[in-house]
Amino acid sequence: MSEPEAIRMLMKDPKTWEKFSQLSLEQKQPLLDFFMGRTSLLITYDTFFKRIMSPERHPERLESFLGAMLEEEIRIKEILPRESKSFTEDGSLVILDLLVEIGGKRIVNLEMQKVGLYFPGERSEVYSSDLIMRQYTRLKAEQGKNFRYRDMSPVYILIMMDKSSGEFLEGPAGSRYLHRRQVNYDSGVQLRSLENIVYISLDTFRKKLQNKGIQTLQDAWLTFFSSVQAKDIVALINRYPEFREYYDDIASYRRKPKEVLHMYSEMIAFLDRNTVQYMVEDMTNQLSVLKKTKEELEMQTKDLESQTKELESQYKDLESQKKDLESQNKDLESQNKDLETQNKDLLAEVERLRNLVQTNAT
Repeated sequence: MSEPEAIRMLMKDPKTWEKFSQLSLEQKQPLLDFFMGRTSLLITYDTFFKRIMSPERHPERLESFLGAMLEEEIRIKEILPRESKSFTEDGSLVILDLLVEIGGKRIVNLEMQKVGLYFPGERSEVYSSDLIMRQYTRLKAEQGKNFRYRDMSPVYILIMMDKSSGEFLEGPAGSRYLHRRQVNYDSGVQLRSLENIVYISLDTFRKKLQNKGIQTLQDAWLTFFSSVQAKDIVALINRYPEFREYYDDIASYRRKPKEVLHMYSEMIAFLDRNTVQYMVEDMTNQLSVLKKTKEELEMQTKDLESQTKELESQYKDLESQKKDLESQNKDLESQNKDLETQNKDLLAEVERLRNLVQTNAT
């Protein structure tokens, strides 16, 4: 399909065309490229993900993905409803929130983030605690007095970030795209932990993909989530043919411009609305940090001023000592000249006496 044909398709429905017209040029181009067949669409958008990765319709796909990430065989046992509302934040930038129970009654919470900045470590800890408490409540109800804490299964939080925050881009972490939480004790004692948190930096993976290509099933899934480029898609399907079916499902949306525009415009409005909110929060936090930094700099400035005054006082003392030494040196030079004069006089007297003795001797 050419670009004029794609535009004519969008214009067939006035409401669809209206939504498309309201988008910026930067927002329009990915859609046009998709409808023209040049690229795929990232399934980090909620509607697409739930269609392509639906655990009800395609459990094997989600099992394959989770297995590749957790590096073990996975079989989905149950799709869990989100019972707890206490941790649901208004205006959250959680694009995907999928809760499943896998073998051994282990719970996996899969989160999709467009911006990693809005899913800090503290938030993942809260989510993990929520899952642990849900499991605890359920097991207590089922087992009653027979409940044992050792019966509890690990919980897994997988956070996929389309754009990682600074912590994941600096230092040694900047070269890695998987960030797994580890619990260690300074004594070396080994105790079982229920919390398993993995951050996945899709933007860092995209850079790695250019260098190493697709080598494992894990690479395949991360490519599927992070790239829409034709060369990457071809390489992925050649290496893992089962992904052709997934891309065919995505391509079927090319015949549903109304649905795509509805999803896309909702997502942009959602992100714009929440971006403003989080920008305000970030600016507030930054102002707090700047205020603290300013106070610290003022304290350092006072310390430096005090040190400067002390150094100036020491300098004045040294200058005074220098002048005293110079004066003493002049006195010594004067005394030295007097001694030299006396020495000359003595030498002259000695010479006169020597001559006198020689004269008397003759």
